Amino acid sequence: MYVTRLDIPWSATSFPLEGVLVKDNDDIVKLSRFTKFVYVDESKSLSVGMTNLLLSIAEKPDYFKQNLQSNSSFRPWKKFCTQRYTVNKPIAQEMANARDILKRVDESLELLRRDPQLSSIKSLQALTQTSESIAESIADNPDALVWVCKIERTRKTIFNHLVRTSIWASLMARSMGLQKSAFKVLVQAIFLSGVGKMSLGKKDWLGCKLPEMGEEYARWTQLAIERLAHSNLDSRVINTLANMNERVNGIGYPSGKVGRAIPYLAQIASLVETFDLIMWPMLSKSRKSVGQALSRLYCYRDMLFDGELIEALISAVGLYPPGTHVELSNGSRGIVVEHSVERRIRGTVAVTHDEDGYRLFNYKIVRLGESDFKDVIVKKESLETDINEEDLAQINQLIASYQQGLVSKIGLSFRNIVSR
Repeated sequence: MYVTRLDIPWSATSFPLEGVLVKDNDDIVKLSRFTKFVYVDESKSLSVGMTNLLLSIAEKPDYFKQNLQSNSSFRPWKKFCTQRYTVNKPIAQEMANARDILKRVDESLELLRRDPQLSSIKSLQALTQTSESIAESIADNPDALVWVCKIERTRKTIFNHLVRTSIWASLMARSMGLQKSAFKVLVQAIFLSGVGKMSLGKKDWLGCKLPEMGEEYARWTQLAIERLAHSNLDSRVINTLANMNERVNGIGYPSGKVGRAIPYLAQIASLVETFDLIMWPMLSKSRKSVGQALSRLYCYRDMLFDGELIEALISAVGLYPPGTHVELSNGSRGIVVEHSVERRIRGTVAVTHDEDGYRLFNYKIVRLGESDFKDVIVKKESLETDINEEDLAQINQLIASYQQGLVSKIGLSFRNIVSR
């Protein structure tokens, strides 16, 4: 990450030149001694050093839990991180359920658009049921919903934002070890933020310069709370919703709360909301990569957001979540299907283009680090390739066949062991 300006003159710092390349955590710590805010040249950002730093956090699945005892008085929410989740369903099995969930989510959000006061029991029931379904799916397999959501984007722009954000929040809650009830509160609060956001005009969205934000954009909180004042919602959902625009350094809205005065679920919701809007700005067709968004957030540790929650987000999402179009180190291109928890640059990838850049007639599913891809890793995120329904059907079928093959191999190995 290349920093071009500070909130103080460069002459007041120990840096000899006006501009510095941030390579690692030590550089960030050094900068933070002199400044609270930095201006970044994104054309020079996401350096190898920052990429390695983010990967080092993402590749420690137990990083967050190992640090639960540190600063527990400052971060009392750590006492809620008590669960350990395992993958209970393969991605191929959970994908069909994920597609069904997203259809019901779209229906629920459409009901919410028509009935923002939740005056109908049907609207409230739909909201509750879809939040429970998302929580269960993410708990069973954290990749399936991410894959389906990123690949099948047919809903309205604001709906896409709300769905993605709810999934990021659930992934983060799962990685942190929160109870499923916390997943549901987060999902409902994020969906209900749409009540306010759908009322914003273009001018209000233009005031949203994330990670910072303008007062015009932040007023969605008040709009949502006013409309939902007489609804029969869980108080935790309302509390989370009402505090999503607060920031830990006190510059948020509407009350300027500081640190632990902000409910921890609201801190998570606001962080993932910002993460998503950095990647997909509402009024822009250009987007940032996952790495660029995480890098940007990392610069605001313990300023706008709790530093440990930012690291928890990095650990949960990684640089290349499912559905990310990537270039591999051998020059071929594809789409990430599944994470490798132990090493995020060696996941399962649907290869769509060969080393010379030509689209393959028949795609293939490979696990990086094995067979012909033994020495291949993800090099970087690449430009998205158009995937039509026929391509998607082929990839989904390949995923199912690939995982069936893995099950068969495991069964064969087990029989060989037994026969001995």
